[in-house]
Parts: sequence; C-alpha cells; structure tokens
Amino acid sequence: MKLLKTTVFTIFMASLISCSNNKRSDNTTGTEPAGKTEPTTTGSTAQPADDGKDGTVSFKVNDTLAQTKKMAKDTEVPIGMYTAASKFLTLSLMGDVPSRPHRGWLRVSITDEFKFEPGTYTMNDKVWGSFTRYETENAGGATDFQATADEKDKGTSMTITFTKVEKSVNELGNAEYRVSGTFSAKMYNKVYEMKRMGTAQEVNISEGSFENIRLVGGPK
Repeated sequence: MKLLKTTVFTIFMASLISCSNNKRSDNTTGTEPAGKTEPTTTGSTAQPADDGKDGTVSFKVNDTLAQTKKMAKDTEVPIGMYTAASKFLTLSLMGDVPSRPHRGWLRVSITDEFKFEPGTYTMNDKVWGSFTRYETENAGGATDFQATADEKDKGTSMTITFTKVEKSVNELGNAEYRVSGTFSAKMYNKVYEMKRMGTAQEVNISEGSFENIRLVGGPK
C-alpha cells in the first residue's frame, strides 16, 4: 500500500512539472532575460564618422582640452587654403571646450610671407589669428576673438610653427599639400573702437598641434 501511494505521488508530481513547462514555453509575453532587451534608438545622437583622413587637431582653450572631432550638426573639417594671386594663406581648425554645443572656428592668416617649407610665423602686420565661439549647435550666437598687431589689440599674441609641409596628390589626381605643426595664441574679444576700453575678455589657446591637414592651392 505504501509503495502504491509513493508511485501515485511520483506520477502526480511529474504531471505538474510537465504542465508547468508547457505553460512556460507557450508564454510569449514574459519578461526577456537581463541583457537581451533591444537598445533604445534615439537617432539624434549618432556621430559622423571621423576616420582621420582630414588630419587631426588638438589644443586647449583657457586650459581646457578642446573637443575637435566632428559632431552631429558640426561636420566641418580642418583645412588650409592658399591663393597664389595674393599670396594669402588661411588655416582653419575646429574645436572648443566640450561644454560648447558647437566647435569653435580658429583661423590663422598669413599674407605674403608663407613659404612652402617648415618654419615659424609670429604675429605681425601680415600674420594674425581669430577664434569664433558659438552658443548653439547650429552655430548661432557667435562671439569673435582676435590676435592682431593693431593698437587696440595690444597685448595679444600668436605663434604658429609648420614642422611639415609636404606636396601630395588628392583622390582626383590634383596636387595639394599636407601640413603639420604647433600653435598658441592669446586673443581679445573683438571690438571696433580704435582704443579698447577696460579689461578685455581673453581667450588663451595653448598646447596646439595639427597633423596632416590638407592645404589646397600652392605657389605659381
């Protein structure tokens, strides 16, 4: 009799376990195991590819390392432009502190002095720089700073050193250059009065470097 009870109880428990397993396999609305949930897609946070083919830039703004890589609504690339007719070079580099919604635009301009070889250029009447900062991700609310030899900008400074200037050929077969070097600057908020009044707002650019930046155009 005891053996019969044990056998019946065993069969009953096996039946319950079987029903429970069948229920679990039929349940399609249960919670997925941890780690298996689908990621949330926002769409607006995707960053553009930055494979380094346009060169790299690094510098600090008021002792804070700048964010220099492309952003979602900020995809300009660093580039140099040379106009042979006027012997005018402009080197444009992008970056600002990470808290800014859009990278700043740093420009170095050299008139009638740039040699297509390594060398150092210090601010004077033909060498100057500027830096534009933005308040919105669409480059709104611009504020300009500059380093020039003008009397109203007395106290500003800028130095750029080209450590490499190499001729190359782009994907279309046209000749251009690739440049590398270092830079630093002290700039004042741009004003249009002949004489600056009071203490100027400053931007200090330090530990600047650029590597393998395209320079379009060249000497005749």
